[in-house]
Amino acid sequence: MTKFSLKWAALVGLSLCFQAPSLAQNTKKQEQVKASPILKSDKPGNLNCGTLDIPDAQRKAVESEMAFALQIKRARGEAISGITYVPIRPHILRQSDGSGGYSLSSINNIIAITNSYHMQNGSGIQYYFAGTSFDYVDNTTWYTNYTSSIESSVASGHDVSNALNQYYVNHSSEGWGGYAYYPANAQYSTRSFILVGAPETELDLAHRVVPHELGHTFNLIHTFGNNNGSGTTSELVTRGAGANCTIAGDLLCDTPADPYGMSGNSTININGCPTYNGTAVDATGVPFNPSITNLMSYYFPCIHDFTAGQYDRMQGGLALRQSHTAYSLTYPSTNVPVASNLAASFNSSTNTVSLTWQDNASNEMGYFIERSTLPTTGFVPIGGVGPNVTTFADTKAGATTTYYYRVKPSNSSSNISSIISITTPTFTCHPTFSTGCSDNDGLNKLVLNGVTLSDNSGCSPNGYGAFTGTTTVAAGQTYSFTGNLLSTQWTEGVAIWLDANRNGSYEATERVFYTPSYVAGSFSGSITIPNIASGPLPMRVIVSYKNVPDNPCGTYNYGEAEDYSLTVDGGSCTVAISGTTVLSCSQPTLTLTASTTAPSPTYKWSTGATTAALSVTTAGTYSVTMTSGTCKATASKTVTGSGVAPTVAISGTTVLSCSQPTLTLTASTTAPSPTYKWSTGATTAALSVTTAGTYSVTMTSGGCKTTAAKTITGSGVAPTVAISGTTVLSCSQPSLTLTASTTAPAPTYKWSTGATTAALTVTTAGTYSVTMTSGTCKAIASKTVTGSGVAPTVAISGTTVLSCSQP
Repeated sequence: MTKFSLKWAALVGLSLCFQAPSLAQNTKKQEQVKASPILKSDKPGNLNCGTLDIPDAQRKAVESEMAFALQIKRARGEAISGITYVPIRPHILRQSDGSGGYSLSSINNIIAITNSYHMQNGSGIQYYFAGTSFDYVDNTTWYTNYTSSIESSVASGHDVSNALNQYYVNHSSEGWGGYAYYPANAQYSTRSFILVGAPETELDLAHRVVPHELGHTFNLIHTFGNNNGSGTTSELVTRGAGANCTIAGDLLCDTPADPYGMSGNSTININGCPTYNGTAVDATGVPFNPSITNLMSYYFPCIHDFTAGQYDRMQGGLALRQSHTAYSLTYPSTNVPVASNLAASFNSSTNTVSLTWQDNASNEMGYFIERSTLPTTGFVPIGGVGPNVTTFADTKAGATTTYYYRVKPSNSSSNISSIISITTPTFTCHPTFSTGCSDNDGLNKLVLNGVTLSDNSGCSPNGYGAFTGTTTVAAGQTYSFTGNLLSTQWTEGVAIWLDANRNGSYEATERVFYTPSYVAGSFSGSITIPNIASGPLPMRVIVSYKNVPDNPCGTYNYGEAEDYSLTVDGGSCTVAISGTTVLSCSQPTLTLTASTTAPSPTYKWSTGATTAALSVTTAGTYSVTMTSGTCKATASKTVTGSGVAPTVAISGTTVLSCSQPTLTLTASTTAPSPTYKWSTGATTAALSVTTAGTYSVTMTSGGCKTTAAKTITGSGVAPTVAISGTTVLSCSQPSLTLTASTTAPAPTYKWSTGATTAALTVTTAGTYSVTMTSGTCKAIASKTVTGSGVAPTVAISGTTVLSCSQP
C-alpha cells in the first residue's frame, strides 16, 4: 500500500476552524479532504470551528478501536484516572530572518489555561512542552500566509515522533483559527495548527480554541455531531426511552442534544453571554435545550466547561493514541532545577496577588503557575510565563481568601517549587463619577423582599455609599424590589450586580438587573438569588444619568453607586424527588424532578441523565445523586404501573350445542386491579351464555378503559325433527311422500329405509322413522303409513254358456 493510501485509510478526521464560508473549501495534500462551508462568527476573535464530516464506517472503526484500546489498558492494570502527562512539541512560524513569531509567555499561558480545562477533580490530561527550547520554522512566505496545503512542507523536519506537534501560525488566508486531527495511527495525526495572529486573542486561544482543538485530538466531537456546523443533528433530546445519544450527536448522553446550524436555533445576549432562546425541535417534536457553555459547542464567548462524559471520552482517546505504533507520547520530561524563594504579596492598588521566585535553571521553556485553596492538594494551573520570567500577577484572586501557590517548569511534569500561601484582605473596586449625584442623579430609597434597605439616603459623598440595611433571602429564589430616585426630573439608567462568586469583586457578568430604558422618579423589577451557600451576598446598585450602567467598576459622569449585603440562606445538603409515581394509560409518561436548596447543584440520575427533571415511561426505582461542591446527596423514587394502554381478551367456546347448552366466556387482562362490565350487565370476569349473540366486556383499570367482544353462534336447545305427509295409501294415492324437517342448524337425515334425504317416498304400509343429526345432537321421529296402493280387482263367477237346458 502506498504512503498516500495508508494516510487515506487512517484519516478519521481533521478539525478546521474557519471564519469565512468562501474560504472554507480547501484541499489538503494527501492528508485531508475538502471541508464543507461553515458559518462565519459574528464577533472578531471568535472564529467558528468546523470538523470535517467523517464517513460512518470510519467513525465506527475509530469508536471500536478506542473501546478495544481502553479495554486492553484496563486489562493491563494501567490507570485510567488520575493525571496523565502528555508532551507537546511547540513549533513557531517566523519570518526568514527570525523576526516575528508568537510570544513565548503567551504560549505558556495558553497551555497552562488549557491544562486547567483538561483536568477535573485531580484527574485528566496535563500537557508539558517537549524539549528545552522552542522549535522555529523560519519562512517569510509561510509566516505571511500559512495554508493547510503546505502543511507537509512546514512540518517536514520539524515533527517529532514521540509527542504531539503543535504549530503556531501568524496568518492564514483560509480564515480558520486552528485545526487538529482525530486519533489515527499516523504521524500527521499528532499535529494541530493554531492561528495566533489577528483576529485571534490570547484570551480566546487559552479559554476556547486550544482546549477545543486538543479535545478533537483526543476524539471529542462537536456537541452538534459529526458535521462542521452547517449540517443538522439527528440526535434526539430525550435521554429516556427512544434515546439515541450513544449513536448520534457527539455520541455522549451527558451533553444535551445541540441544534446548532438548524432552523430555529438562536440565542440572545444576556450580561455579555449567550442564552438559548431557540425554537428548534428534534425529529419527535421535542424542543432542544443545548449547553451554551460547552467547550465543544459553537456558542461564544462564554464557553468554559466539559462534561464528565467528555472527560471519560478523552481518556478513551488517550488510550487509543497510546496503542498506536506510528508515533508515541513518550518524549521525556526535562529535569529542570527547581525554582526557589517563591514569595507572594498583595498589591492593593490593583487588588492582585504578586508572585516572585528565583530562576535556577537554564533549560526551562517557561513556568506554569498553579493555585489551590488547600495546603497540599487541589492545585490547578492559573497561568504561565515565558523562560527566564520570574514574576506573575494573579488578577483573579478574591477577597478574604487563603491561597496556596507553586510554580513548575512548563517542560517538566515534576520539579515543582515549594508551596507558599497568602490570605487576601477585604477589598472591592468602586465605580467613579466625574460629577456624581450632586445634581440629584442617584438613589434615595431601596426596598427588597418587603424590607427597606435604605430610605432618604440622599447623595453619597463622591457618588459612592455603603449601607448596612440587609434582608434574608433564599438561594435560587426570585425577589421583587422597588427603588426611588433622588429626582423625578432626570431620566436615569439603573443596574444591579450580585457578587455571586463572592470573590470581593463585582464582574460584568454578575449584572442581574438593568432598566431596559431610562426611568424617572422610580423603578422596579426582580432579581434571582444564585444557588450559593449560606452567608453574606454583596449587592451593588448603580444609577447613571441617561446611561444604563454596564460596568460595576466603570467611570461615569452623573450618578451614584450604593453597596449592600444580603444574607443568603443556602439550605442544607439534601435532595428530594417530586412527581407522580404511578404510570397509567392516561399518564404513560411521568416526570420526576430533583430539587435541593444546596447551592449550584448538579444532578446525575441512575439512567445517566444529568438534568433536574427526568422523564419516566417504565416502572422501576429511579435514583438521583445531587452534587453541590463537596457535598453529595442521593434520593430515590419507585415508579409503579404501566403506561402501555391495557388490553382485555375474552376466552371460551363460542358455539352452543345440545351437548353444550351453556358456555362460559372469561375476560382477562394484565392491567392492575381490573373491573369488568359485560353488555348483559354482569360485573364478573366470567359470563355464562345460553343464547347466541355478540357479547362485549369493558375492562376498567385506574383511569383506563378498553373493550373486547365475542360472537356466540348455535343453540343449546335440544333439536327436534318432525315428519309431515299423508299416511294412508290408496289406489288413488299408491305413493306417499314423508318429509322430515327441523329448526336445528345444518341437519342431516337418515331414514329407517336407509335414505338420507329429507323427503322419503313410501309405497307400502308400515312404520317409518327418521334420525336427524345436527352437530353432536340427534332427534328421531316416526310415522305409520296404512292402506295399500295396490289397485283392487273384482271377479265374476257363473256358467257362461247358454243352452236349452240353461236357457
